[in-house]
Amino acid sequence: MTTTKTALLHADTLAAYLKDRLPHRRTDALKRLAEVLLGILQAESALHRKIALHLPRTASLDSKTRVVARVFHDLHLTPQDVLDVLLPLLPNGRLTMVMDRTTWHSGQTPLNILVLGVALGGVVLPLIWTVLPHQGNSSGAARILLVARLLKVLPAKRWAVLIADREFVGKDWCVYLRWKGSSAVSGSRRTPALMTCWPKSSSRICSPARSDRCSRKHGCTAHGCAWS
Repeated sequence: MTTTKTALLHADTLAAYLKDRLPHRRTDALKRLAEVLLGILQAESALHRKIALHLPRTASLDSKTRVVARVFHDLHLTPQDVLDVLLPLLPNGRLTMVMDRTTWHSGQTPLNILVLGVALGGVVLPLIWTVLPHQGNSSGAARILLVARLLKVLPAKRWAVLIADREFVGKDWCVYLRWKGSSAVSGSRRTPALMTCWPKSSSRICSPARSDRCSRKHGCTAHGCAWS
């Protein structure tokens, strides 16, 4: 476990960066946020009590757990706040973007969340998300809106590729990605869960022997979606 002195130094450094990016937020609130963020990384958990074990404070565990709960419940960071903090930290050059859908719970309420993030090393850093008003797959419109929101602050020239699995299919969706100039999703026979929407400049499409099946199943062959 990180020593208290080192943890405090890391928390102070992170809090200073957060204040620089979010000057409208209270300094004491950002300091608590920095401690909790570092605690989450160390605990590898979102459980309040596990995070509290890593807070660099001399208070009791119950007291530190209340601090964690306060950060989760009271800070109310907006999606724009998250982007303001994370975007300056991204590496230069073109980025591998990833779209996925995940289910979390708020108490007993399931949250069906569509997420768009960037692949960094062996992890994906979520940048932007939307909670779907239903269970199950997302619509093409929901995906388009999510991508459009991120393109406002991270232009298409920074996107090397957008990766998603076979859940994310549809003609309008592929047409939109091609219009924006994004090469989205590469796959092969060894990774059959991946789809590819090729940009206008690409000549790769489904082979004639497979185009009818592709079109019937995914509705996007004529618009440049290739299945490997």
